[in-house]
Amino acid sequence: MAFIGIVCDACKIIVETVLFGYWVRRLIDNHGEKCYNASMRAWQITSPRNFDKFESASEKPEAGFVKIKVGQYLITSPDMETYLGNSTAALPIIPGDSCCGMVVQTGEGTEFVRGDRVYVHPQMYCGQCTACKSGRFFNCENPGQFGITANGFLRDFAVIRAVNCTKLPERIDNDEAIFLDYIALAVQALNTMDIDKGDFIAISGATTLGIILAQVTLYFQAVPILVDTSEANLELARSFGIYYTINTKTEFADKRIFHLTGGKMAKHAAHLVGSGVPLKQSASFVGANGKFILLGRFVSREDVSFPIAHIMTNNISVIGVTDGAKNTQVAVNMLANKAVSVLPFIEKTVGYEDIPKVFAQNADKAPSAYKTLIKFD
Repeated sequence: MAFIGIVCDACKIIVETVLFGYWVRRLIDNHGEKCYNASMRAWQITSPRNFDKFESASEKPEAGFVKIKVGQYLITSPDMETYLGNSTAALPIIPGDSCCGMVVQTGEGTEFVRGDRVYVHPQMYCGQCTACKSGRFFNCENPGQFGITANGFLRDFAVIRAVNCTKLPERIDNDEAIFLDYIALAVQALNTMDIDKGDFIAISGATTLGIILAQVTLYFQAVPILVDTSEANLELARSFGIYYTINTKTEFADKRIFHLTGGKMAKHAAHLVGSGVPLKQSASFVGANGKFILLGRFVSREDVSFPIAHIMTNNISVIGVTDGAKNTQVAVNMLANKAVSVLPFIEKTVGYEDIPKVFAQNADKAPSAYKTLIKFD
């Protein structure tokens, strides 16, 4: 009788598990059905420093596309430049270069299913060039960027190419995943430098990307030297374990780097575009035969005067890095294994209706490593 009781209990557990799974799937399906026909709400920048709210008809994904419900969105520097009228984006436009969300509808030929959590990276692929047609999307000949060349993710629903999405594992929540592009860009910068263990890497700009680059540099067993004009940003960097930091307002960065490196200067250096550190000064941190990386996306108001004599005399290679999408899965693994910390960057979280006010508050602030996270209903 005891054996029969055990079997009955086991059957009960199996039935309850099946029923629970059935109802979870029904909830997802019902939610997806509602999302099929839901109109899209969005905030659109219509002129510098001006937002308008609008709605548009529901879209359905074609073959190779998915429809996502946007969950999290992080205000980035390109968004603020567009808001201020300093970017190349043609207005009106919906800002937002990346997001986290949930797949609610799929077109034919995609690997995603309804209910998948995904990260959408900033880079867009045309799908028509030779590289795209052969599956080499990361070598797209006509790349674009969400929020700059096409509408971004300051909206509740979006239909996009499935290749722009990365499925998220359970070990990473959306608040962490929204930083994946920063990590992927950092990995791409270091791969481009081809660093060795123990190399000194000068990083100009204790921005979000700069501090993440310093963390990834440590992970690769090299030595980051982080330079900035903001003591608050440098203090945040030190809280992540970045021990060599230089405030150019209180000390001469080139002299400090000279002493730290035994007179050789940094093996390589990265200049974070829009960081506030002069480009000419950043280039002076690199030693002979090193690599000088321009990292990020172009910001029109930056002083781009270039130290040609120093670059040529010291045989320094200058390389621009703006796309790290091919490293997104590497970034996912690093986040899942806690190799990089990102949650302390989130200064505050706001809702959809607060967007115009938050942009206005951030418009004239100095570059900061802290970020505002927007969560949709």
